[in-house]
Formats: sequence, structure tokens, C-alpha cells
Amino acid sequence: MVEEILGSDEKWSLPGTDYKFVVYNVRNDRGNEFERGIHYRPDGVGILPLRDDGHVILIGQHEQGAGKKMIKIAGGGLDNKEESFETAAHRELLQETGYAANNLEFLYSYSGDAVTKQKNNYYLATGLYIPESKVLEDQFEPKIKIHTLPFQEALRCVLRNPDASSAAFRMMFMTLDRIVSNPKYAHLIDKIGITHESRDGLKYLFDGEA
Repeated sequence: MVEEILGSDEKWSLPGTDYKFVVYNVRNDRGNEFERGIHYRPDGVGILPLRDDGHVILIGQHEQGAGKKMIKIAGGGLDNKEESFETAAHRELLQETGYAANNLEFLYSYSGDAVTKQKNNYYLATGLYIPESKVLEDQFEPKIKIHTLPFQEALRCVLRNPDASSAAFRMMFMTLDRIVSNPKYAHLIDKIGITHESRDGLKYLFDGEA
């Protein structure tokens, strides 16, 4: 249910950015009043690159919040309020993987949770190629290690590796659903090793029926 906001106090903000932390005084539908802190972050994008040979590209990078190296998808924040999500996705894909994409397919949008406010759009990138022009790595980010994996191995990685990000997990399964259900990806079914039995299992998983 919707919480009624009674007041707010901005505790911290980073000038020139959308980073801020606000504590709200709220009343829930039970009539209880309490404080809720919300961390506002800049909008961003995530991209799962899928090559024509059925391999996907994941990246390894140290995450300060987690305190360790994580396996994740390419992505980052919008440079400014005027930049579109699609432009940011193309830029981040090239900057972090060295690839450009002829096609970006929107998969889903994340708008935050109980303690975070941030809009992230997530895309499947296909028609990959290496352009002549290069984009320099972000010198303010930890170094990135590129992992190019057969689809099935990448799927096992996000399922079994506790250091794989939740976005990588979700994107791999959404991409698998696209390949199985969308005719334009039919040429990839054999390349990623999808059998008729696994296709039936996926239909049950996503649609509730075999």
C-alpha cells in the first residue's frame, strides 16, 4: 500500500549530480509513523551483448559496495539529463566491451526498491561488431576484465556463482526467453544448445504450461 509522506529531510547530496540521501517521515496504511531513508542515484543502463556465434559477454569488475570482484553485465549511468537511455547503452557497451551493436532490444526497466530510487533500462545487444574508432576506458572506474562465454556456460555462471550480479542473472534468463520465443532469434537456438526438451521446460517456466 502507499505510504503517506508527512515530511522529509535531505541529509546529503553531491552537487551537480542526482546523488542524494533523503529521510522521509511516513505513515503506512496501518496508521504507524516512522522514518524511511531513500538513496537517490543517477539513471542508468545495463546491456547484455550476444554475439552471432551464440557467445555472450560478461565483465568482471571490483565493486566497492560488495568489497570484491563481481561478474556482471556492461552498463553505467547516463552522462546527463539530456542523454537518452539508448545513447547511453551504445556508449557503455563500446566503452566497457569494445563492441558496438546494430540492434538494441529493450528487455525491462528497474525503478528502485524500498531504499533506492533509480531508473535503469536493460537491453539485449545483437549484431555486434568492433568499430574502427575506440572509446577510452573510464579512468575513474576499476579495470574491467572481459569474459566471452558460450551461452550455456554463462548461464551456469550466473546460476552457480555467488559473485554474479542479480542483473546478470535476470538478463541471461530474459535473453533465453527471447531466443526461444521470438522467431528473429531462431538462428541462435542451435548455437546455444537449446533442445526441444529444454524449450518445453522454458515454456512451462515462463508461461505456466508445456
